[in-house]
Amino acid sequence: MLNPSFKIAPAIWDRDRTLPLTINLNTASEAELMTLPGVDLATARRMVAERRARGFFRSLDELCAAAGVSPGLLKSLVEMNEQMQRQKEYKRQ
Repeated sequence: MLNPSFKIAPAIWDRDRTLPLTINLNTASEAELMTLPGVDLATARRMVAERRARGFFRSLDELCAAAGVSPGLLKSLVEMNEQMQRQKEYKRQ
């Protein structure tokens, strides 16, 4: 997932937050998931609990069905996933 509204610095010593945050839904912590628009603590906990119970998700549809994600959040996740696919690779320092 590419979260363009949440910016991070290219390096720990850099104060300028210019890079969009990228998140792997199969490895993200509850706190990382909560940086995604529309993901609150309860949703993040359900996502992590389902991932632990079932293993990695193979698709957004599978994640959303398992974790009870709303259609609006699913749409947002699909859009962020599409943005990630279009993003050029960048190297962090």
